[in-house]
Amino acid sequence: MLKARNVPYENKAQKIICDLNEDALALSPFLTCPSLALYNRPFTDYEWVYQLDRSKGLYIGSMYNNITSAKQFTAAVARYERQKLAEDIDGKRFLIILSDGSTDNC
Repeated sequence: MLKARNVPYENKAQKIICDLNEDALALSPFLTCPSLALYNRPFTDYEWVYQLDRSKGLYIGSMYNNITSAKQFTAAVARYERQKLAEDIDGKRFLIILSDGSTDNC
């Protein structure tokens, strides 16, 4: 394993896999933050999830390990989802909205 770590990429497949892993790391906060919102978790949970990701080898830099970053990532995802929904609705002749009045919390 030590020898393999020090050897440069021998073929394209190895480079592609490493690049995919780097792309997954870049998406990590954009997946974690909306998940916290979905499950009604406080932004303070982001800090321990960040530490958990680091322990799994998913290091995205020390700049994004705080509550302010979590709020910004969540706001960015929310803006994107609102825009996508608005584009889906725009130009439609009819719109049906279903609503549930229950007060339970999942």
